[in-house]
Amino acid sequence: MKKLAAAVMALVMLAGAAVAFDDDDWGFDDDWDEEWDFEFESEFNDDKKDHDKEVKQDEKEEKEVKQEEKEKEEVKEDKKEKDEKKDEVKQEEKEEDKKEKDEEKKVEQKKDEKKDDKDQKKDKKVEEELIYWQVDFAEGEIPEPPSYWPRDLMSALGNTEDGVTENPSLIRQRNATELGDVEIENEQYQFDDEENPTEATVSFELEEDAETRDLHIAAFTLPGPFDEDEIEEQELFDSNSGTFEGGESGELTVPLPTG
Repeated sequence: MKKLAAAVMALVMLAGAAVAFDDDDWGFDDDWDEEWDFEFESEFNDDKKDHDKEVKQDEKEEKEVKQEEKEKEEVKEDKKEKDEKKDEVKQEEKEEDKKEKDEEKKVEQKKDEKKDDKDQKKDKKVEEELIYWQVDFAEGEIPEPPSYWPRDLMSALGNTEDGVTENPSLIRQRNATELGDVEIENEQYQFDDEENPTEATVSFELEEDAETRDLHIAAFTLPGPFDEDEIEEQELFDSNSGTFEGGESGELTVPLPTG
């Protein structure tokens, strides 16, 4: 650019000088003028070429800079889109996790509600009346109060809150004329519902050569958990009995107190 400007300025000055003086005044002939003009024009053209070359180089560099900036911007935009997608995925995962936790919370709340309802019903049942009971299977008449000792006996215990607690609580088969020759099924009672029983059943079979006898099943209420010192306070709730011969199978059922 500087070279071109200098060349232009020189041309202008020379042109002015040419107007003011004749070639003869300078002592130059026409051939010299032509030669000088050629050299000047050649130098001018070279400067112009250099200038054009520099302009093209500047344009090229500017274009490369713009392209580089464009690529950087594209990379930046691409990164931004990826970051936004990552944020969307994280948000979706967060929402899904929250949804799962909410569902788990609802399930736990329902469990707690059911538990609270069950506890309330249980407490209400206890508040209404907690009844302890005992079932006895034996031979002969039903003693009142149920002091069976030392007679043969099979007993079970429970209450209206916990259901069956001991089955059997006692089994004694020593006397062949009582329960000694009576085979009791599974050596225990059968209840219609272990947690909330309403009746107890005993199934049995007398040996072939056993004597005929009267057997009974009786349900008693207790003042509290079983205590030998409180046997006198037990009260008969219900009973069932029958007469059975040797080799005969039998079954006796008795209702239980339910409150």
